[in-house]
Amino acid sequence: MILSFHPIIKAHKNIVVADKEGISNRVKRLIRGADAVILPQVAPFFLIETLLEYQKPHFPDQSLRIGWRNKVDQLNSFHLWGVDYPKTLVFEDLNSLFAHSTLLSQRPGFPFLIKSANEHEGNNILLVEDEKGLEELYGKRQDIFLSSPLLVQEYIESQGYVLRVVTLYKDYVGYWKKGDSLVVNISKGAKIVEDFRPELIREGIESVRRVKTQTRLDLAAVDMVFSLKEPACPYWLEVNFFFGRKGLGGRHGFYKLLLSSVSHWLTDLGLKPEISLWV
Repeated sequence: MILSFHPIIKAHKNIVVADKEGISNRVKRLIRGADAVILPQVAPFFLIETLLEYQKPHFPDQSLRIGWRNKVDQLNSFHLWGVDYPKTLVFEDLNSLFAHSTLLSQRPGFPFLIKSANEHEGNNILLVEDEKGLEELYGKRQDIFLSSPLLVQEYIESQGYVLRVVTLYKDYVGYWKKGDSLVVNISKGAKIVEDFRPELIREGIESVRRVKTQTRLDLAAVDMVFSLKEPACPYWLEVNFFFGRKGLGGRHGFYKLLLSSVSHWLTDLGLKPEISLWV
C-alpha cells in the first residue's frame, strides 16, 4: 500500500496533515501498514520522526533538513562533501563581528557579504565594499542582524548570474537567474535565462550529482555561482527545500516532474507506481 501525505499526489491512501500538530493512532496504523510513504515538499517534523521510528521508506528524504538548523550547518556539510563555497567567517552576532572587524579586510577581504544564517532566498544580505561601508554599517547598527548568527562571506563576481540546480530524485533541471541587484531572486525581479553558458550548467549539475553519491538530496534547489573571471568552478551558496516553480515550467511543469520522480523512486523500491495527480 502506498500512502500519500502530499496534497497533490494521489495514491492508495491519502491524508493531509497541513495545520496539524500531531498524528492520530489511526494514521500511525496506516503508516505501519504502508510499503512506501510520499511526503509533502516540506513535511512537519512530527511526521518525519514517526516515519523514522517505523523505518518506512519515504520520499523525499528530509534528513538534511532536520539536521540543518541554519546556513552554518549547511556550510559544514558543504565542507564534508568537498564542494567549493565562498570563503566564510561565522560570527555570533553583529557585535562580535565589529569586535573582529580589523580581520575582515584580509579574510575574506573587501568586498564581502554579510548574511543572516537563519534566512534564505536572499533575505537579509548586505554588501560591504570597503572600510567606509563597514563604518557606516557600524553606525546604523542594523537591528535586523543583532539576534542571529552571521556569515561574512567572500563576494564572488558572477555578473549577476546565479545557477539553480533542482534535483528531483534522479532527475536534474538547471537554469540561470539573472539580476541587476545584489540579491538575484525571481521574486525580487530576476529573470530566467536558458541560453547562457550551457557548459557551466552541466558543471553545476555534475557537482550536485557527486554530492548525491554521499547523501540523499531527493527534492531541493541548490543555488551556486561561478566566478566568470577564473576557470569555471561552482561555488555553492545554499540549498533550499522549498523553492519557486517558475524555472520548472510553473506549477503544472513542476508537478509533472515531481510525479515522474516519485514514480521512479517507487519502481526502484520494487513497487508499482500507482499514483497520479489530483489536478
